[in-house]
Amino acid sequence: MLNNRRQEAAHLLRRAGFGPKSLDEIISIASLSHLQAVTKLLDFNPEETALSSNPTTRLTAKKPLSTDWDGYDLQQSWLEVMLHTNYPLQEKLALFWHGHFTSSIEKVGDAQLMLDQNLYFRRHGLGNFEKMVRDISRDPAMLIYLDNVENSLENPNENYARELMELFTLGIGNYSEQDIRESARAFTGWRIEYSDSPGPRHPQVVYDPELHDNSTKTFMGETGNFDGEVIISIILKRREVAYYICRKLWEFLVYPEPAAVLVKNLGDLFYDSGYDIRTLVGAILLNPEFLSPRAYRALVKSPVELVVGTLAALGVTRLDSDPLNLMGQALFAPPNVKGWAGGKRWINSATFLARVNYFGNLLATDESQPNLLPVISSYRNRPPATGFNELAELLVDNQVQGLNDIKSFVQAPYISEAGDTQGLAAESEARLRGAVHLLVSTPDYQLN
Repeated sequence: MLNNRRQEAAHLLRRAGFGPKSLDEIISIASLSHLQAVTKLLDFNPEETALSSNPTTRLTAKKPLSTDWDGYDLQQSWLEVMLHTNYPLQEKLALFWHGHFTSSIEKVGDAQLMLDQNLYFRRHGLGNFEKMVRDISRDPAMLIYLDNVENSLENPNENYARELMELFTLGIGNYSEQDIRESARAFTGWRIEYSDSPGPRHPQVVYDPELHDNSTKTFMGETGNFDGEVIISIILKRREVAYYICRKLWEFLVYPEPAAVLVKNLGDLFYDSGYDIRTLVGAILLNPEFLSPRAYRALVKSPVELVVGTLAALGVTRLDSDPLNLMGQALFAPPNVKGWAGGKRWINSATFLARVNYFGNLLATDESQPNLLPVISSYRNRPPATGFNELAELLVDNQVQGLNDIKSFVQAPYISEAGDTQGLAAESEARLRGAVHLLVSTPDYQLN
């Protein structure tokens, strides 16, 4: 277990979301048992909350014509939802599924299709994994991204069949090249049609029996005139699917390289639940290892976690997606079909410089924009030690090397005269900005 309930609460808020938005939120979660806190974070209806606040609504309010939407618009709209959501776990899991069932605007070329896919992940990210696999196999963005719209009897294409097993369900080593060839034939016949009605295009995925391979196929030891639905059923009968997804979600939420027995136990629970994702996520968050010292600060923050979490904690209501792109995470445009590698690969010479520059620009003292960082500004007329202590707990759980040195910097004698109220307030805010800059630039803060 960690040192105290506040530390555990902050840890939970970082892993089941993007981090605490205030010290009051930490205190509120800490007042509950861990079971109660996890139950609270899981207590929402994704179908409803995904529709009540979604990127499409935000984007449409700014640019009614979908033909004008580009990758930047998509990124901005989803980041704003992440920043303002009351259901951070929903967005965190949508981010996970976006990196798992990967598609990219750069190949799909249709912003509306990418937004539809995003809404799907947000609505069903805690639902049933089998349903997700079946639905994503007919998702227009996915069909385009992995070329299954080009997969036909005359011109078979193995891209989707390969990634379905390698990346989406089983993992490498649990299928053969013959399985890929046979399943590719089973997935033939799907194409996309666009309506002829005026206005935005409304694509539909349709099945064309003339394009489907109706011959006998042998897949994973079974023989028959299979279509894609049967292929998915055969795949999902194997427990390796549950173990693969369990391991991947564990490494996203807890720490790398979990023990085999842990993966097996949680994977069996997931399999026996009929692939219920909410059951698996709850079991992961409630596992004793989740609050263990090994789990604490065990993950490198992704650019999205870093930026959204920092801005939320400092009360910033607007953000720009450009810094995330420089840090290596362009939403709606993962680098390849494997998504983002994550982990230690988030940090290299270029991306670390982008992180440092981001914090420098964010926390620079700018008297022309006194409300740019409202949380820091709120401490202008309070004792500097109070502001620092609260911000240090909010940002780093009071667990960072050199904490006392940073605190000494904040409390050092001021230049302004004792009676200069305005000067003292401005100097206090400038020091807090500097102290926060030091805190968020520490190696500890780069870890989740």
